Amino acid sequence: MASLSYSIPIPRKFFSSPATRTTHQRPSSHSSIQIIKCSDSRRDDHQHSQFKELRNVACGLLAVWAINAASPVIAANIRLPPLSTEPNRCERAFVGNTIGQANGVYDKPLDLRFCDYTNEKSNLKGKSLAAALMSDAKFDGADMTEVVMSKAYAVGASFKGTDFSNAVLDRVIFDKADLQGALFKNTVLSGSTFSEAQLQDAAKANFPSGATPPSPSSSSSSGKKKKKQWCLPKAGAKEEALQNNIDYVCGLGLDCGPIKEGGECYFPNTVRAHAAFAMNAYYQSTQKNDYDCDFRGTGAITRNDPSYGNCKY
Repeated sequence: MASLSYSIPIPRKFFSSPATRTTHQRPSSHSSIQIIKCSDSRRDDHQHSQFKELRNVACGLLAVWAINAASPVIAANIRLPPLSTEPNRCERAFVGNTIGQANGVYDKPLDLRFCDYTNEKSNLKGKSLAAALMSDAKFDGADMTEVVMSKAYAVGASFKGTDFSNAVLDRVIFDKADLQGALFKNTVLSGSTFSEAQLQDAAKANFPSGATPPSPSSSSSSGKKKKKQWCLPKAGAKEEALQNNIDYVCGLGLDCGPIKEGGECYFPNTVRAHAAFAMNAYYQSTQKNDYDCDFRGTGAITRNDPSYGNCKY
């Protein structure tokens, strides 16, 4: 494995001794500076012990600085598991992870941090990336159509021009990510966050149903209380699509008890009625953005409370 190598200029006075004042001098204009190299090398028996101790301390400090400077995610006081040492960890994205897609359960972490998938046009399409760690990775120009990303962590990742058509992006953290020009056509964007993300061009036309993606300036600062809204199936939505919505929402672990037999919302016992409850239950659990009620074009927002009898939405 390749080792990291850094050089640190340290004033010579910190480790000078009678032995070092007369030996190993470099003829240069910076003779008062000693260069410490943080590389994995063989033991040098002639090296002074005091210098070796200083080198270890300095290299440790430099390593912390280098990691924090290189990744705002690591420096942001967010606890993530250590970077995987698996040699082919980046290639695992081409296989995906199909264990517990909805809730991000996996046999081992899908660690794609710092991986480069720029212009990847075939190997990511349709893959399941449940709970993938994607911060600081590059997906610029990649074909990620029909990808399923549940609880993925993509802080600081780059998705410039990425095609997310027909993808399911469920509770993905896109904070500080670069999504300029990304394509969101018929995409399910449910519960995902985009704080401080770059959304130029993607915000203009590509977000589903003409929804405006969230941004720091889109928070409600006017002081006006937003009226309550509900999410219901669109008129003409096919039963097969609505059943898929029910399966998806209930598969996420939301409470679907009311539409099961004996539940308050079981009657009328139709796919459309049950889908209305499930889709709204999901919508109410999110930040209630327009795209949280998209459901691949089968959902619509209403301000008319659909509750009836003991069935409360």
